[in-house]
Order: sequence, then structure tokens, then C-alpha cells
Amino acid sequence: MGSTEVLAAPRVYTDAPARCTRLPGGFLDFDTDCNVIVHRAETDWTLSQAQTRLSIRSAFGGQRRFEVDRRTYVVDDTAYLLLNLGQVVRSSLISRVPVECLNVTFYPGFAEQALAAITTPTVKLLDAPPVYGRPVGFFVRTYPSNDALAGRLLSLRSALMTLPVTQGWLEEQFHELASELLLTHRRERAEVAGMPGARLSTRTECYERLHSAREYMRASMGRPLMLPEIAGIACMAPHHFLRTFKQAFRQTPHQYLTDLRLYRARALLRRTDTPVTEICMEVGFESLGSFSWLFRKRFGVSPSGFRGSSNGSPLGNSGR
Repeated sequence: MGSTEVLAAPRVYTDAPARCTRLPGGFLDFDTDCNVIVHRAETDWTLSQAQTRLSIRSAFGGQRRFEVDRRTYVVDDTAYLLLNLGQVVRSSLISRVPVECLNVTFYPGFAEQALAAITTPTVKLLDAPPVYGRPVGFFVRTYPSNDALAGRLLSLRSALMTLPVTQGWLEEQFHELASELLLTHRRERAEVAGMPGARLSTRTECYERLHSAREYMRASMGRPLMLPEIAGIACMAPHHFLRTFKQAFRQTPHQYLTDLRLYRARALLRRTDTPVTEICMEVGFESLGSFSWLFRKRFGVSPSGFRGSSNGSPLGNSGR
């Protein structure tokens, strides 16, 4: 991870001249339509309610929590969050070490223009600018750090930390990110098509309910979670939820939750000096013995052995 020392103050990048205004609650607003990147590091940060545009929210070196439509989403090295135009959001983080936050926000119509340019035949593009229709919208959920958009975010983050930022380069980055957003949108629709159900509306409903349960597990992994409680978030009977979850994600809810806890524990072992026993309890394991056994089985080394290694392996994916 790049050093956060250079992020003592927020860095703001826009692809058009704009005046930035800090709204009550810590949100930033701009007096013109422009695409925006905000790059900062914080240990204690709370942003109160505000309406957002289509945006990507990511965090490195710790966790950042978002509240959207009375649901909680956790963003960290393993997952980023997509927010749609017009959604009301709150955000907070409290961490022992600085958490690096990278937000990318698109002005209304930018993603739609990119979509029209991709889907319109070349001969029509040569005759006239593309015409875009209704806004591009995503299911509000976290997306894994092993997809192409996450890779683009990592490249952007590295460049912002090490390279001079020019206007031409910045403009191109927003277009590249928009292209990856649209590919994510296409993959998302394909995932919906693979859900159980004869009708699209049924498959869509199933997709939203299962992902609501997954987000709940991500946000609540630090306490005991039982199948009936998790199934209740999806508004499904436990047996139906278990069967559908396994069919959709090729692992059970318990396996998914265990993965979440192990990767969170590994991050804490790598970045903090918190005792192993405290980390075990913090991420939701009830027994130090079972935690150590599962950790060794997954990573090939004990928790204390991982911490004692000279370099530690880089963070992987969260079993999503």
C-alpha cells in the first residue's frame, strides 16, 4: 500500500474548473458539472446525510461504513461500493491506523453518454452525437476487489500517489472508469439472469435479497450470526435461503461468513499490533482454537506466525 503521509489533507481532482464548497456534515459540493476524485486518509471520520451522484467508494488499509436506505455496507481492501444518482448516504470510519479513502463521482449523464457511445453503431456516431436515455443504475451492493473495475481503481490510486496529474490524463481516467462501470453493469445483469426463477422480476428479487443478506453478514461479522437471522434479512425461510444462497454463490452462508472473518483477521494481523485473542473475538470467532485452526488451514500459517513473518502475504479476496 502506498504511504498515506501525503494524504494529510484531502486531495480533490476534477476534469473541469470547479469551485468546491464544503457542505454541513463534511460533504463536498461543486458549482459545475464535473467528474470528481477525492483522495484522503482518516482515522476518525463521520459524514452526515447527503444526496450523491453515481459514484465509486473504496477504502484501503481499514474499513469504511456506509448507510444507504437503512442498510449498512462495509468497504475495505476486499470490496468497493457503487452508489446511484440521487441516493441518500451517510458514511463513517473509526480506525487505529489511517484508512485511505478514494471516491470517484461522475456528473449526471456521463455514464449514459459512454453507454450510448458503446452501443450506437459507428456509422450513426459519425453522423451525429449519441443520444442517451434513462440513467444507468446499479444494485446497491459491494463488488469484489478482483474485478476489472477494482483493478482500474488500484491503478488510479497508485498514479495519484506517485505521478504528476495532468488534465488530459485525468479526463482519460474518467472515461476508462466509465467503460469498466458499464462492463460491471453487464456482468450484473448476467448474474441476475442466472438466479432461480422463471420470470425476470423473480430473479431480480432473488438477487437483491441474497445480496442484502451478504451485505448484512459483511457489516455484522463481529458478532454471532445464526442462519434464521440472516435468512430473515433476505425475507426467506432458513432452508430456502440456505439452498438458494448455495446455488447462487457456490458456498453456504456459513462458509461465506467464515471467509469474511478470516480475511478481516488477516488484515488486522498485518496492519495492527492488536493481540491475536482480541482479533479473534473482534472478527466474530468464539474460540481461539478454532480460529487458529481455520487460519492455518486457509493461509498455511498460524495467526502469530503470519504476524511474525517479515513481509506477510498481500491481502487477497474475501471469498466472495
